[in-house]
Amino acid sequence: MAKPIAFIVIIIITTATGILTRLCLFLLIQGSWVPLVPSALALIITSGFVVIYQPDRSN
Repeated sequence: MAKPIAFIVIIIITTATGILTRLCLFLLIQGSWVPLVPSALALIITSGFVVIYQPDRSN
């Protein structure tokens, strides 16, 4: 994976985690409860596996 692509993936994951955090906080204020840590871990681990298992596109 090229360096610019890795930087873009990191930005996307960070943005998605921020949105997830704000959504969980909003739902908590509204009286509902969504666990943040398991959701964030699932997002990060799944996106990591997707990046690792992508075929090399440089050929």
